[in-house]
Amino acid sequence: MKNIFLIGFLILATLSCKAQNILPVEELVNYWGTNEGIPKNITYVKDVNNILNKFTGTWKGNYNNLNYEFSVFKITRLSKIRPLTFDELIMKHKITDSNGIVIEDTTTLPDDSVYVIKGRYLAKTGSYVLSYIGKDSNCGQNGTVFIGILSGTRETKMQLFLYPDGETIDCNKQGVTQILPTEVITLTKQ
Repeated sequence: MKNIFLIGFLILATLSCKAQNILPVEELVNYWGTNEGIPKNITYVKDVNNILNKFTGTWKGNYNNLNYEFSVFKITRLSKIRPLTFDELIMKHKITDSNGIVIEDTTTLPDDSVYVIKGRYLAKTGSYVLSYIGKDSNCGQNGTVFIGILSGTRETKMQLFLYPDGETIDCNKQGVTQILPTEVITLTKQ
């Protein structure tokens, strides 16, 4: 009986040592871009209050005679740098012209593709910030995507825009046309 008690105690002690130290996603912004970064004792940046759920789903809108369809998913991923788990958003998109001809489609790409727009953090304003790398990223097709739910719309309208980084690397051109909207557009949840 003593052995069973001792084994049970050791198992509980081991499990408690592996407990997760959670940082809510809405607090990540406080550490983003700082020299210290996320505290070393944090093992999970978690959507404990389900804040990211309002962004998920399929959203459609038009901009400069192009039709946009964005599919937003909440995923959980492991950091490649240290033992840290993140709840974050990713975004895939399909862009067609007014005749239905596909300009670009990332909807069938795997979640870890460089062309899938990756979540970074929830801003203090309530907007969500993502990183974008386009297929012509060396010529400036890259930047930061901002999405935000319009208040008073019962989470059925979202605004989106791309802030281009404009960095060009080994590019013979002066830059490329951005295919994501660089002005604020309103999308409707489907």
